[in-house]
Amino acid sequence: MANEGMQTRYRALEEQVTQLKESTQKSLEDLRQIIIQQQQINQSSQKNLQGAQQALQNSIAELAARVTMMAPSQIGSSTNPPAFAPPTPQNTPPIQAQLQPTQSTRSIRCDLLTFDGSNPLDWIFQAEKYFSFYETPEEQRIDVVQILMNSQAHESIVV
Repeated sequence: MANEGMQTRYRALEEQVTQLKESTQKSLEDLRQIIIQQQQINQSSQKNLQGAQQALQNSIAELAARVTMMAPSQIGSSTNPPAFAPPTPQNTPPIQAQLQPTQSTRSIRCDLLTFDGSNPLDWIFQAEKYFSFYETPEEQRIDVVQILMNSQAHESIVV
């Protein structure tokens, strides 16, 4: 009789072990599916991030190209003049004609902060407002931007 009780108990334990194995297998399969989904999400996010990064690099390169074409006379005096050729009279109107502030803005002074590489979209927005306010010609904006980039920001965009 004791032997029958032991066999019954043994069968019950075997059933519990089988149920635990099945439950564990199901949980493992669910985890595998979750891992696969997470990997797909990570790959998609990485592609999106790379696309955004490429678009930003293209925008910065375009902005840098525009700055290099800007006339240095629009940038202002500096103790260390930038290393680029001065504009020629044939392609640059007189400075007075380029930066004639209106009566209401003559007494207002705005400064564009140095670009340190953080928040590029905010800085570009501010730069566009600055150039618009001072009516800076397109061909001179890139030179201004290059001057206002610190070395860390400049290194991060140079590919």
